Amino acid sequence: MPEVTVILPIFNAEQTLEKTLASLAAQTLTDFEVIMVDDVSSDRTVAIAEDWICQDPRFRLLRNEVNSGVSAVRNRALAEAKGRFLRFVDDDDTIPPESTEKMLAVAEETGADLVIGALWRDTLTERKPFPKTEALSRLKEISHNEKLLAHSFSLGNKLFRAEVVREHGLRFRDIAHSEDGTFCFEFMQVCGRIAGYDGIAYYYYRPMSHEAHSVTQDRSTKLLADLIEAFGRIRKTLAPEAKDLRHELDTRFLSTSLINGYYRRLWLLDAEGEKMLLDKIAEVSRLVTVEDIKRIQARHRDLELKQGFRTKVEICRKPFFTLVLSPELTGEDAEAVLDAAYQQDMPYFVVLMTETMRAELPARIARRENLFTLADGTAPAVYQEALRRAAAWDSLIAFLDEKVLFAKNALREARGKMKSRGMKMIAGRLTFPAAEGIGEADVHALATCFFDAATVNRSGFRFRGDRAADLTGLIRVCGYYHHFKLKYFTDRSPEQVQAMNLLTEEPAGLGVKASSPVGRKLRAGLGRLLFRLGCFLARRLLPLAKKRALLISERRARLDGELARYAETLPDEVEVLLDLRQSPDRTRNFREFLALIHHAGTCRYLAYEEGFAYAPCLKKRPGQEIVRIGETVLP
Repeated sequence: MPEVTVILPIFNAEQTLEKTLASLAAQTLTDFEVIMVDDVSSDRTVAIAEDWICQDPRFRLLRNEVNSGVSAVRNRALAEAKGRFLRFVDDDDTIPPESTEKMLAVAEETGADLVIGALWRDTLTERKPFPKTEALSRLKEISHNEKLLAHSFSLGNKLFRAEVVREHGLRFRDIAHSEDGTFCFEFMQVCGRIAGYDGIAYYYYRPMSHEAHSVTQDRSTKLLADLIEAFGRIRKTLAPEAKDLRHELDTRFLSTSLINGYYRRLWLLDAEGEKMLLDKIAEVSRLVTVEDIKRIQARHRDLELKQGFRTKVEICRKPFFTLVLSPELTGEDAEAVLDAAYQQDMPYFVVLMTETMRAELPARIARRENLFTLADGTAPAVYQEALRRAAAWDSLIAFLDEKVLFAKNALREARGKMKSRGMKMIAGRLTFPAAEGIGEADVHALATCFFDAATVNRSGFRFRGDRAADLTGLIRVCGYYHHFKLKYFTDRSPEQVQAMNLLTEEPAGLGVKASSPVGRKLRAGLGRLLFRLGCFLARRLLPLAKKRALLISERRARLDGELARYAETLPDEVEVLLDLRQSPDRTRNFREFLALIHHAGTCRYLAYEEGFAYAPCLKKRPGQEIVRIGETVLP
């Protein structure tokens, strides 16, 4: 009997399955089995799985004859599982090498039926924690009524005692959304002790807006109905005395699941789904307190919820954004741009395009209620009419003439920064595939900018059809403001990206004010001062974490190269923490900055690559090793 059974549903995962299986094979615990269940994949998923079966006898493959859904797949694997404990992994996620062994050790030491570790988000450009799962993982003993459990629906960061599942006949419900949370809470209803594992247990892969979509990105009336059913079932599992947990669950359901998950992607729902969503929001709002509502409104301030939840009709009457598709953007490129737009977490936008373009779109996009048509014509004529309409709506406008895709929060980021800085224009940064992973560039193109439509329209600006001249004219009307957190993506090569750049000189050379270098210097100086002071306090007040290492890079988003080779030299018991970002301009938010200070002052091992902005502020404490990759410093 193996110690652990890892259950892995697989379906059309040829792009990600290899890295998932490699992370399982790299586990420091050797006594485990992996049960893969293929749900009738149509790509190379099965071939990849079979290759791993030949390499490692711990891997098994079951194949469904008909597509049955993830719940049925997991249930089939549960029936075959032989391990004393269970782990669940999805086919695009990964787990740290030591996580299974260490979670098992916690279970053996405490006698826990359930062990919960930290969950981290893994994207194309960065890894970052889900803070509330980190807080939960630090609790040595977790009460069944602990309110932080309301934020821990994932299966992946947990180790389940299989005997409990078998004894109570637990199975996954036949629902397509939050079936994992339902299983977790039904397990907790009947299990004994719950313990925390103070470490990273799972990397949850979150596709970017331009990548393949997962269930957690899709939105439909059926998925919404399943989500509502799941929360109803979860509430029923709670004990009468679990008032704090019930209240936290209701608040989470309203803010995270309904508003963040569905209202922000309102256009992906049909009319029935829209009504179901708004009715459920009203119902759950009555279950929480007035103070909760105020906090939720503050969290979602960009939606201006104090004025109420807007219907699709109301959004179309006064949108915040007008997205204009150039007649020159056709076929799959136009479809990709729109798919990224509809994955935005800001629903207050409309799309304008020509009648011919709309007729060529797939029905799933063409039927969306916020998509309006303009008369066929040249790009300048289409832009001019779109500008007139956008000015009447007093909205921001973007002219989409390249296959440049919005990051998930691009619209929200653009409006927030323009309002707070009083700017009439904002430009973002383009991310693209490069020889060494991911490249970034400040590309001056129409498609990477937003403009205040009313300002442009009042100026009498006319489009000429020369894209460089048009962009130059718009900048002269609106000014220029670049914000590095406004992100776009493209699959173009570095050479093609360079060709997108329409300006031969920087915007400052056009006689307009760019973002202030003085302000940047002041912020950098304040950051160094706070870092130096914070590290001093951490060294004086906090103990040295002898089994932790912090690796820092301003040049890479993944642990590779010299930094990875250094990590391999560390003792096996050392937990490796990462602070990686693709470029120095990818700033840390305040929470990440505090975490960097804490770890820099307390980790036994600290390694950084050239370019780390706070390197001059580092001071070595007794027992600490600080290394610049390629050269040991502060010996």
